[in-house]
Amino acid sequence: MSIIIKELFESDLDQYNSAWWSSKKIEKLNFNFDQILISGGGPSGPRGFSGDQGLDGAKGPLGPQGLIGSQGVIGSQGADGETVWLKNESENSSHITLKINQFGKYNPTNFLFGVDNSTDPLNEYNVAKIGILGKIHTKLGALQKNIVFSSDDEANDQIVSINLFKENQDNILEYGFDVAADSEFQLISDEAVLTYNVNPSATSTFGKFNASLFNIKTINSIFGDTSETNEIQGSTKFNTENPVANWIAQSFDSNGKVKWVDPLKVIPGFPIGSIIAINADQFNNSNFLLNETKTVTTEYLQNTNGSGKTGTMYQGWYICNGKTWKKGVITFELPNLNSYSYDIAEDTSGNSSQEHASASVTKLSILGGSDLKLDITQSGGSYTSNYTNHATSNQTEIFNSDGPLSQSDSKLIYICYLKETGMHWEDAGSGVIIPPTPTLYDINLSFSPITRAEACLNPVSAYKIDFDPSLWTNLGANLAGKLIYNAAGNAVVGSGYYSNGGVVRTFVTEAFVAVENCQTVNSFTATIGPNMFNLNGPDAPYSGSSILLYSDSNLFVNATKLYTNPASTPFYYAPNGWYRVGLYRRYWSQVQGSFLGEDFFGNYIFNVLASQSYPNGDYIAKASSSFNYCNQIYDEVMYAYTDEDTFMSTATYLSPVYRNLYSATGNEGYEPIITIENNAFYGPENDLWYRQCANIGVLEQRRKCLTNFR
Repeated sequence: MSIIIKELFESDLDQYNSAWWSSKKIEKLNFNFDQILISGGGPSGPRGFSGDQGLDGAKGPLGPQGLIGSQGVIGSQGADGETVWLKNESENSSHITLKINQFGKYNPTNFLFGVDNSTDPLNEYNVAKIGILGKIHTKLGALQKNIVFSSDDEANDQIVSINLFKENQDNILEYGFDVAADSEFQLISDEAVLTYNVNPSATSTFGKFNASLFNIKTINSIFGDTSETNEIQGSTKFNTENPVANWIAQSFDSNGKVKWVDPLKVIPGFPIGSIIAINADQFNNSNFLLNETKTVTTEYLQNTNGSGKTGTMYQGWYICNGKTWKKGVITFELPNLNSYSYDIAEDTSGNSSQEHASASVTKLSILGGSDLKLDITQSGGSYTSNYTNHATSNQTEIFNSDGPLSQSDSKLIYICYLKETGMHWEDAGSGVIIPPTPTLYDINLSFSPITRAEACLNPVSAYKIDFDPSLWTNLGANLAGKLIYNAAGNAVVGSGYYSNGGVVRTFVTEAFVAVENCQTVNSFTATIGPNMFNLNGPDAPYSGSSILLYSDSNLFVNATKLYTNPASTPFYYAPNGWYRVGLYRRYWSQVQGSFLGEDFFGNYIFNVLASQSYPNGDYIAKASSSFNYCNQIYDEVMYAYTDEDTFMSTATYLSPVYRNLYSATGNEGYEPIITIENNAFYGPENDLWYRQCANIGVLEQRRKCLTNFR
């Protein structure tokens, strides 16, 4: 069939445009296509290729069931299988006990109890017998076992039984070893919960145990026979608040935390100032400081004779000798209830200002105190004290015996409880006036029992000291014999670290033992990105996240430690990852507490086989020689990185170049990196191009393998 076609001419141009594709040509083309469509299209083209096979159609209906075939011949009987059912032999027993045989211990038999509750024919599961499934139960109470687990050990079979039964109104579940000797029961779980309810709750749970929790409810929690004493036996430890031998536990807060304290601080045996009498045989060198030798280290001899020894039952007790016992500004004047006398020799060595001092009594105390005599001799500045008791053989003295009845006193030794330890008394002698009690000064100190760093950061509290507060920040000041007191000034503080004005001092056993400046806490904001590529770019925060860090240097590039808390202890080490500040980025290990591998300087780090836009490249091969590389004899493959150009560039040198510290992991960009090894050849795997590393971290010009190498 003929159709009308308009021909195209080069002269078909727009009035204002000389381009070949003019509107006239386009109009003719559209007209021609319309004519083809009106005429039913052009001639048929050649037959195309067969298309892909389509999906299967819908499945047809199932045909009718065929006839049942004839039954085959019964085969021969096989060998007996391994027994998995243990029968209870009893006249009154109409049930079985399930024995689980563990077939070599590592492959226990699976078993199920009960039936699917959606199965209608089996809804009568709770009846004794239903013809399909026998109910597993025990009719003879504790005499029979419901379930038995066997270790299947031929030499020494171990049996664990589980038994559920009802006794009177109680439902009882028993489980345990048939042979209890050398057996151990373990609850293996993050947390073991003991409850009397199917659904454990706060009201039904009476015991919880895990690695950090030991919680027993006070109501309805009974262990063992109630007629017996229940004990936690063995070396059970509760290590909280620095335990000390012979101390006792005291509640620390309302949540049940305990701390260990001096028994006398929990339940004081006597209030301060209490006076008691003891037998003379208790006043000995085991309980009291009596016969001593000491060199004078102060202006006058500081006598500790007659004070109870630390760690004994007489700690904090002092002889009632009519002297003033003191420690710093803490003073106690005691009465002379022991007819106490003494004689102190003059210090002729010139070590101190101690002169001859003595005191004597002419009568025994009306309370019947023993007449004690203290002799203190001196030789070369060293004093030796010696106690004597004038009536050690007869502690009872009769007096005023006129008349039918005689009177007597029983000579006892009187001591007074002052609580403080390390107190002393002085007597300058020859009318010399002993210096008055030192003046106390107010001072604000921050305290920590743990670290100096924490003491420098903790808030301050009020204290008192017996020296000029300006000396605190003088690192060379001699503070021997100086003390720190509480805010009231009536007790010496405990051991620990105390800080003021940027200086932290260590105070141990009522003495200054160390001093140093508080560590300067430097801080800066860094960007962390676990993958070093996250930190690529010219401006923060890149693809990472900002984090405030504390360090031992105010410059990130010089830092050796990173912390997330100004306390600056290993507990606060920053998390693992790559960090960037400015143009520097470094890999920090929280576990090792140090920076690992090489540091980077620059905006971009990328794989030598990639680009800045796509930094995650591919493996590069390392060979010991160009011959080996060109013959694909590689030492190893690794990730390699540069901050300059890609491996396939025409650059003469690439430097610096790095590799993964643990290249075998394939953990590209997530680990520390080191400089590539010297005197090796590097290039893409199975390629012709390589570069040699002649100087550490520098890849020289690109070279091509010769064809005769392969």
